[in-house]
Amino acid sequence: MPKQSWTTITGRLIRHPDGYGFVRPDEDDPQGDVFIPPGAMGSAIHGDRLVVQLVPSRRFQSAARQGRKGVRRQGEVVRVLQRSETPVVGKLLRYRKRHYVRPLDERYALEISLPDVGSAQQGDLVAVSLGGSPDRHQQPIGELVEVLGKEDDPDIQYKITCFGKGIPMRFSEAVYLAANQVGFPSPEELDQRLDLRGAVLVTIDPETARDYDDAVSLESLEAGGFRMGVHIADVSHYVEVDGLIDQEALRRGTSVYFPDRAYPMLPERLSSELCSLKPDQDRLALSVFINFDFQGHRNKVEVHRSVIRSKARLTYEQVQLALAGGGDPASQIDPHILGLLKDMLKASRILRKLRKQRGAIDLEVPEAQVVFDRRGRVVDIREAPRYESHRLVEEFMLAANEAVAAFLEKEGVALLYRVHEEPDPKKVEQFQEVAGTFGYWLQGGREGKYLPRSFQALMEKIKGRPEQRLLSYRMLRSFAVARYSAVNQGHFGLASKLYTHFTSPIRRYPDLVVHRLLTALLEGRHKTAAIRHYCRRLEEIADQSSVRERLAVEAEREILSWMQSEFMAGKLGEEFEAWITGVQPNGFYAELKRHFLEGFVAVETLIDDFYTFRDQTQALTGEHTRRTFRMGDRVQVRIDRVDRQRRLVEMSLAGPMKRTKAAKRRKQRRKRRR
Repeated sequence: MPKQSWTTITGRLIRHPDGYGFVRPDEDDPQGDVFIPPGAMGSAIHGDRLVVQLVPSRRFQSAARQGRKGVRRQGEVVRVLQRSETPVVGKLLRYRKRHYVRPLDERYALEISLPDVGSAQQGDLVAVSLGGSPDRHQQPIGELVEVLGKEDDPDIQYKITCFGKGIPMRFSEAVYLAANQVGFPSPEELDQRLDLRGAVLVTIDPETARDYDDAVSLESLEAGGFRMGVHIADVSHYVEVDGLIDQEALRRGTSVYFPDRAYPMLPERLSSELCSLKPDQDRLALSVFINFDFQGHRNKVEVHRSVIRSKARLTYEQVQLALAGGGDPASQIDPHILGLLKDMLKASRILRKLRKQRGAIDLEVPEAQVVFDRRGRVVDIREAPRYESHRLVEEFMLAANEAVAAFLEKEGVALLYRVHEEPDPKKVEQFQEVAGTFGYWLQGGREGKYLPRSFQALMEKIKGRPEQRLLSYRMLRSFAVARYSAVNQGHFGLASKLYTHFTSPIRRYPDLVVHRLLTALLEGRHKTAAIRHYCRRLEEIADQSSVRERLAVEAEREILSWMQSEFMAGKLGEEFEAWITGVQPNGFYAELKRHFLEGFVAVETLIDDFYTFRDQTQALTGEHTRRTFRMGDRVQVRIDRVDRQRRLVEMSLAGPMKRTKAAKRRKQRRKRRR
């Protein structure tokens, strides 16, 4: 038997609802995940950490000899090292005086016995933790963790998602009480700050925003160039280190935003009131002033504890219309502020041009926007508008984050960095294969490594092309995930050697940490024992914040996917224009151009021919008609079925598809082989 067959690895099981699964190795493995057939699962369940023995796979060995990629190794479960610690959400049922839970997630193949149901009633959705070591002949035993509610509860999907990701949906009474006891500082305390209440500065946020944590200003310099002001809510003044509010904020890590609601990191008393930079109200801030020359090069940075008074609360749409010279006359912006906005636009363009010159990747991946009616029902899902007013604010925030990072590092103060590592060469190679099908190639790579400007050059080439959206997604997937770290590793995507997060302390815990470090420096406390102790916790805080950010993103995607499937359930039989986003042996994925949603077209629905998958071209090809389906192709699809539980939209090609004689013969042969 080949030596490879005796190799064992450890990893986490990701089980598929159809019975098979994949084990993701604990350590980075260039050969990727290991495929586990249904009969080789043993007693393992989804989420378990396992020992897997690799077994001979003719397909994998043949692919390795031929240098083909994308064929997974195969293995069988030897033993379970650790049961999944994630609670399982399911429906409580009763049979012959015994209660059990049927998991909602079909990746959990076994029903769970529940000896103690507590206050739960039959039909309730509950969360249970697993106990014991279930095998094929024994039903796993669970322990009740929480009763989530009835299936018809309008908030049940949010409860399921938030519970699964560990996202609190409400604050404890103790945290609410602590927040309500926080008051605005006295006039004497305000006198100790730089008074900017007479300066012209504004906030620019989405229409639906409830908290405003950044304001911007700009003035011309006599010697040429401009002086940018970025004024961020001073949350650190109100949130005591290691206090109840601070502990809760660290536990949450970030605010979570769903299309129709948000779960904030801080209680509303702070997030929407005291810290929010509301117009015409005195507010505490940390103000960063950055001097740039006329080419956009930074030459001076100042940071002050300030008190400000925003002159206007503007929206992205409002600013865009004003800059374009349109809009409702009733909502026109004050001429003086409009002049300021035009100067800000010019400054942002200068900064963006300079960033692109250094190689920063301007990766604008389209996002979905959910549209609701007055009753809160989803009436449309479309591409969110992307305005130059968005880019204006982003350039100001990027400049402030870089300036603060440089300011703190120059002073020798410990820092919580925002890092983005170089992409995995294997993933870049996979992206190269996809881009190559459209005739695009990354330039300048050496030994599988590329500079940010290589990706930026490709983005410039595909700008405005039909394949831009698809390739932007694929490029993003080839990149590492940005994270927080106490050690500087640079930011690949921004082509920045030094970067942090400073501009959103109301909704991101790392920004609050950076504010505390800045304030300690400004007050001369940065060398005290308390601050040194705080700095020793930075890596722990970075890890916690990175995990919470990832879970928040997963939750936001899960709710969006649920809304998409609910929306498409009302469009069965309708036809849409789409393009193919991924091809595999059993069919292809297609994304609707209009509704920003991906569905699956099974190969069994392609009845006009017998289609086979070709690794070399990554395409499905008809043996008789030679018709092909490959990534990027435009197709017309019909919505056939929506599996709400699995968030899967099943599609078929629109229009008549006659089964050819060759296809009929092939189908008959396949049946005889079975």
